Amino acid sequence: MKKLSFIAAIMALFICGCEKNSGNDEQQPGTLSFSGTMSVIFRGETVPTDDVKIDVSYEEDGTLSLIFNQVKFVPQMPVSLDVKVSGITYIDRDGVVTFSGNNIIPTYGLVDAEMPDYTVTGLTGTISGNNILRFSLNFGAVPTSYEGALTL
Repeated sequence: MKKLSFIAAIMALFICGCEKNSGNDEQQPGTLSFSGTMSVIFRGETVPTDDVKIDVSYEEDGTLSLIFNQVKFVPQMPVSLDVKVSGITYIDRDGVVTFSGNNIIPTYGLVDAEMPDYTVTGLTGTISGNNILRFSLNFGAVPTSYEGALTL
């Protein structure tokens, strides 16, 4: 009888361990690519840039990263950069991913050089149904926002 109770207890633990938490489903590691408009407030004026490519990478540690591909934050910038903002916390509920972050040091280039003068603050955003990416943040003292659609 003790063996039967022990086996039943093990089976109950196994079944409970297999349940999925439907309220906060974590994304699987992988990347979604978006194309849209980035707007930067520079010297008191809003400067929009169209066709900005941003990748959202769901990381294995349960965070996400925003990768800005070959961006110039203002037309006067002499070079385009690949900028990465990592370690962003997120919640996925009912097909809407909500994310936020504060005091994140962005990196750029192949060696992930840090950009402490452009520390990200006030990051908030959403991905609606994996189709539309919207967010706003400050790169240092530079307010930046983005809205883009999923690319296939």
